[in-house]
Amino acid sequence: MRYPGAATVLFTLLVPGTLIGLVPWLVATRFEPWPLELGAMRHAGWPLGVLGLAMYLRCATDFAVHGRGTPFPLAPPTEFVSRGPYRHTRNPMYWAMGSLVAAQSLLYESGGCIAWLVIVAAVWHAFVTQHEEPALARAFGASYARYRAAVPRWAWRLRPWSG
Repeated sequence: MRYPGAATVLFTLLVPGTLIGLVPWLVATRFEPWPLELGAMRHAGWPLGVLGLAMYLRCATDFAVHGRGTPFPLAPPTEFVSRGPYRHTRNPMYWAMGSLVAAQSLLYESGGCIAWLVIVAAVWHAFVTQHEEPALARAFGASYARYRAAVPRWAWRLRPWSG
């Protein structure tokens, strides 16, 4: 891919920007411009949101710089990425996006955002198990098999995998 950084920014704005930014906000505000008074739980939402955003940006940067690709399934990394948060769990980007939706549920005190998180988490799990993992196994063979055996899909390793 010629410009993975630019493609990653565009993908991030369109897909995660919609799924983890716009939709939860619309759910929480019930499609009104800004009717919310931010509740007391908002204070718990900010650190979770900052952590989720930082982790997403790290993962997306690793995909573009080290993987020479994007998070977009039609333009995936051409090099296997197993650095940074990927040394602890196979799916830190989904964890990051989930953290951002959870942060919004706290910020907006919105049960609807939690319901949305449950829906997208189920879709993410199906996508990971039915598409991503088989595609990674085909693309990266034995190196992915070793990684998959050592690093959990959703749980976190306390000690980073060293490969």
